[in-house]
Amino acid sequence: MASGALRDSTANVAVATTGILGPEDVDGIPAGTICFAWAFQTRQGRSVFSQQSRFFGTRSEVQLLAAEHALKLLPHFHQRALAGAQDPGALDER
Repeated sequence: MASGALRDSTANVAVATTGILGPEDVDGIPAGTICFAWAFQTRQGRSVFSQQSRFFGTRSEVQLLAAEHALKLLPHFHQRALAGAQDPGALDER
């Protein structure tokens, strides 16, 4: 999703999340499991990073915690992208 957002826009950064807010587990995936992707377009090219985390609380609390987590890590992954790093586990949708 994040890589596609870069491809389809003039943005140079995109963040995507998906997951199970809860309160119930879905298909064996525990409630609160959230997958993140950060994509950056730099002069060196496109870098995509991904991570999975688990949060606890109500649906609203998990949603807020996930959004805060995604934004908090934005500078970290931006620095890695500027250094030319790439997450080997991330899918690149070029």
